[in-house]
Amino acid sequence: MSDQNKANNFTCRSCNANLISQGNTTSLQTFYCSSCDQFQLQHYETKTQTEAWKEANISEVFLSSLEKRRRIQASQIIKKWGHQIKEPVLDYACGQGIFLEAALKSGIKIKGADLNRVGTHAENILQVDKPWGTLVCNDFKTVVMLDVIEHNEGIEQFLNDLKNFGVQNLIIKVPNAKGPSAKAALILKFIGKPGLWETLNLVGDYVPHYTFFSARGLERLLAKSGFNVVARMPLTEFGTELPERLRSHKSVLKFPLRIFGFFISAFSFLWCDNITVLAKVSAEKH
Repeated sequence: MSDQNKANNFTCRSCNANLISQGNTTSLQTFYCSSCDQFQLQHYETKTQTEAWKEANISEVFLSSLEKRRRIQASQIIKKWGHQIKEPVLDYACGQGIFLEAALKSGIKIKGADLNRVGTHAENILQVDKPWGTLVCNDFKTVVMLDVIEHNEGIEQFLNDLKNFGVQNLIIKVPNAKGPSAKAALILKFIGKPGLWETLNLVGDYVPHYTFFSARGLERLLAKSGFNVVARMPLTEFGTELPERLRSHKSVLKFPLRIFGFFISAFSFLWCDNITVLAKVSAEKH
């Protein structure tokens, strides 16, 4: 790990405030920013892997439930913000290509970018030669990053690069540090049961989460790179399919997890497990 990344483990990526240690598990160290009310994570060990969706704990059931929910989310984003999207568009780290496919069907001029060209629209995906390569972004006016930036330890530089390439709009979705799942996980962690907290932060994955954002922290991070959040929207992150979305859980928990997912879905318009924003380049920095 570079000296810069070591420093970032102890200062907030969003506001540069000093972080407070929130204790360790056997796999993860958690730091808290009281100014942004969000968390940064230091993983003791991550896997080395370059091919996406091939982890042992990713099942077909998981992928199917994830795809179904992301199709719903993509449709909602395009319906609400599609008219504001400046073309051409890049769906960065497009994964399964769900948003890419929905945008293409809506007539949006869009390409995807990922380490691997997979899915039914592989011909529309630009292959990135290394994680977080930005050269692929230099011809696009809007960059979409859904469930992406929380995986990047050096996200500040990446966002600066996008601004310097002339990107004007960002559509970003991240997990919400103040959402119901995070709150439940923190309570369990406090009483000595950190399993859900580790699951939410993808402990053991080759691309785990490094930041658990709050809305305030995300806005501050984007502002540092010259982007202002101009709109937000609530998106249901999961419903009764919650047991299938957790990569590892005990079968005895399946029913209570389904009930929990139902209530989260029902109240997601008030209390959401994700933060989804539209950001535009600041006029004074354009």
